Amino acid sequence: MTGRANQNQAGWRVTAAEIERSVATAARTILEDHTAIAADIEQSDLDGQQTKSILDAASAWSNRLRSETEAADAMELVDRVELHQDGIRLAIKLPIECSEKLAR
Repeated sequence: MTGRANQNQAGWRVTAAEIERSVATAARTILEDHTAIAADIEQSDLDGQQTKSILDAASAWSNRLRSETEAADAMELVDRVELHQDGIRLAIKLPIECSEKLAR
């Protein structure tokens, strides 16, 4: 939306802080749903042995998003945010550290 609020009634005006809080909450919800993550791993080309590493990484990032001191830095995992009439669509890229054993 551009212009002043009284010029355009069709759009939203939301503060950046409110969007960031909503995005952080949505990201945490995704990262804490280990059942959905495991199902996504099964459907992907990822090695099933990496499941524990991926779930551990998801938990660590979720904890970072909960921390007031680390939340801003943790937002780096957010790849894309789309605002829709009925909610937010969020895409994240979860950085995963693979052990030497898993990397082979």
